[in-house]
Amino acid sequence: MQKLLTRLQRFRTGSPLSFRLLAYILLFSSLFTLISSAAQIYSDYRKDLSQIDRRMKVIETGYTSSLARSLWALDQKLLQTQLEGILSLPDIVHLRLKIEPDSELIMGEIPRDTKTTTHTFDLNHQGDDMFTLGQLTVTADLKRVYSDMRRKVVVVLTTQFFKTFFISILIIWIFQHFVARHLSTMASYARNFSLNNLAQPLQLDRPDTSLNRSDELAQVTEAINQMRERLNDDLERQERDAEEIRKFSKAIEQSPSSVLICDRQWRIEFANQKFTQLTGYDAETIIGKHPGVLSEEAHAHRENRQLWQSIRLQVQRVGVWQGEINSVRKNGERFWEQLIVTPIKNSKGEATGYLILGEDISIRKRYEQQLLRQANYDILTGLPNRMLALDRLKLALAQARRESSLVGVMFLDLDNFKHINDTLGHDAGDNLLIEAARRISSCLRGTSTVARLGGDEFLVILPGLTGPEATSQVAERILKTFAPPYLLNGQEVFVTTSIGIAIFPNDSDNSGNLLQHADAAMYQAKHKGKSAYAHFAPEMTEVSHERLQME
Repeated sequence: MQKLLTRLQRFRTGSPLSFRLLAYILLFSSLFTLISSAAQIYSDYRKDLSQIDRRMKVIETGYTSSLARSLWALDQKLLQTQLEGILSLPDIVHLRLKIEPDSELIMGEIPRDTKTTTHTFDLNHQGDDMFTLGQLTVTADLKRVYSDMRRKVVVVLTTQFFKTFFISILIIWIFQHFVARHLSTMASYARNFSLNNLAQPLQLDRPDTSLNRSDELAQVTEAINQMRERLNDDLERQERDAEEIRKFSKAIEQSPSSVLICDRQWRIEFANQKFTQLTGYDAETIIGKHPGVLSEEAHAHRENRQLWQSIRLQVQRVGVWQGEINSVRKNGERFWEQLIVTPIKNSKGEATGYLILGEDISIRKRYEQQLLRQANYDILTGLPNRMLALDRLKLALAQARRESSLVGVMFLDLDNFKHINDTLGHDAGDNLLIEAARRISSCLRGTSTVARLGGDEFLVILPGLTGPEATSQVAERILKTFAPPYLLNGQEVFVTTSIGIAIFPNDSDNSGNLLQHADAAMYQAKHKGKSAYAHFAPEMTEVSHERLQME
């Protein structure tokens, strides 16, 4: 018994599905057997009772007339013989005959502790009149009926139990052979399934027939193998995608431009190594911050807040922002940076973040400023050159037209400069020009401009004048500054200058004509004996034309 329980427990643990199936089969089969057996036994029980009832009816129909005749003839012996015949019938155990008027005849004995059934009928004599001779009560014992019923219950239950048990065992064996063992194979395959054995398909140990290829187990097996193939394809695609992601990640990390990736709220999510090198901020310390508030300067915060507000609006409207900003490194050093800001969109076209590319253009800015200075300033003296001087003159004339003021134009030429250059050398000449530019500049106020037109020629622009006499005052100051000697190559040299003056709009309202008139006035000053200044007069134009024709 213990061994049977051990095997049953092992079966329950090893094959729980089969064990539950067996339990359900036994349970429902037993219930069905009990119901069907109970119905069958009850039917047989009713048949036995009906048989006893029919026997009672037979006694009534078969013995009524003969018993009535015996009572009428008072033939006691015959009556007793008839009663004994009735008593000898199956299941009849007791007879009670009441004889009118007050006698009684009893035969047999009613057993104790058992159920009985009785049947009573009258004994009548039919003559000219109907006479009631007596009443016979027949008692039948139901012991045999109940005994047969108990025996049938035992036999039926035992038979049905063994039949159900063996059928259940057969069903379980069939289930184990055709289903459960393959499910166990699938479970074992699933437990051992990993990324290392994707190439091994699931195979069931059963014949390869058309029925087996189309049943549910084959469908599940095919589904698992298809899942394995899809997983294998997904892994290969994932490896390719991961390689692409690694490549793009390396490209971003090793990019020569600084890269910032922000979320929808412009909070920094990623910063590459170039950004750290460029700004000095560690990526870990700026994660979650806005790119415009990295600096700790309150003034920089206000400027950056307005700048990034305009950047955000343009990116939302146009889709890109590109420009140059003056950024601040972590150590407080400022540098020029070129930024490109674009949104990062998903498959639906919605912005999920923002990409900020930056490049240090400080060197380029310095080159641009140097080129701009070279294009607009004299390299030797640092004064504005002819091009910048003409631009400032045009601006001064435009402002004078609006304000109804005067503009003075002074044309200066150093006297005997060629002689200095030839005798003392070009280095001395250059030093002379530098010192002359300094002396001229010292005589002017902040809004005035002094420019070198080339060689030893200088141009002075005096905007916002109230009267022509102001130009004379400036000219006198310049002549006084030229009075002290110049020290060239350890030798004192006296150099003077001649100044020609033209006034807008008195002499002309055109910048080109003003320069020509100032040049003509300068030649007039030279004819005066040098170290002098002269205002333009209309007749100087004719003298200038005559001199040009003579030359």
